[in-house]
Amino acid sequence: MILLFCTILFKSLVPISADAVKHDFHLSKSEIFYNRSNQSLEVSLHLFIDDLEVAMQNAGMNNPYISTAKELDTADSLISVYLDQHFSILVDGQRVEFNFLGKEDSNDLIAIWCYLEGENVINPKRVTLQNNLLTEIFADQKNIVAFKSDTKQEFLLFDLKKQEATIDL
Repeated sequence: MILLFCTILFKSLVPISADAVKHDFHLSKSEIFYNRSNQSLEVSLHLFIDDLEVAMQNAGMNNPYISTAKELDTADSLISVYLDQHFSILVDGQRVEFNFLGKEDSNDLIAIWCYLEGENVINPKRVTLQNNLLTEIFADQKNIVAFKSDTKQEFLLFDLKKQEATIDL
């Protein structure tokens, strides 16, 4: 009995690797905040690591081994390239250039948060979001986006059929 208890306790304390957890749904979530005082768009993207790595490899990139001991030195730049190809924002018809600020593991250790910032976004009137993250590999991929500014809050859902939406501020 003590051996069983110790085994269960040990397994609950050992971190689960991303490779050990598979999921049957394909979902990303994004939070976009227009910071009027900084005149910037602040973006947080939550992506499953295994899905992101498959998409990047299908795009011809090296496996970056995200959040592992084997993570490539170029992992952040590779992620940034993928995000730039599949996630964009136009403000009043002009594409916002984002700085990739970094990434961190989510609490569940099977996903990451990526942080982007677009600067010099002055009094936007119309924001067009383009989001086809991971839809090239998963037909059932859903991308949830929460957009917030001091005057507007919108929740949007993107998928294989809907990859663009416009918000009037």
